[in-house]
Amino acid sequence: MNITKKYIHLFIFCIFCSALSGCATVPSVARPLEIQHTYSASFDKTWDAVLEAARASQGKIVVEDKASGLIVYSVLDKGSKAKIYMQVLIKPSVADKGSNLVYIFPHDPKGYCSGSIQDEFFKDLKKILES
Repeated sequence: MNITKKYIHLFIFCIFCSALSGCATVPSVARPLEIQHTYSASFDKTWDAVLEAARASQGKIVVEDKASGLIVYSVLDKGSKAKIYMQVLIKPSVADKGSNLVYIFPHDPKGYCSGSIQDEFFKDLKKILES
């Protein structure tokens, strides 16, 4: 192969790589998802409040394992109209004795979930615990 053909092939390869990298995009998030809140309440009270918040959102309880602190419920996301599985984990706080950490992990099998679903959950949970 002569030197001109090598440069032509190299040039074509560079154009191909540039075209591929130009098509790649990084998804942007308007704001980070809040998946954890700390509540100054007993484990039992927090557990009952999470169940009440799940039911208040018309959620259907799928898993309820108090020993591990895990609650999974399904709810319809208002934004996407998709069924979202909300995985809630309650763990005692190590840093703040007498408090509990509540983690929430929404999962949509289609990969879409509006950030408002966690906000609504934590707002409802706070209201229930304060009443």
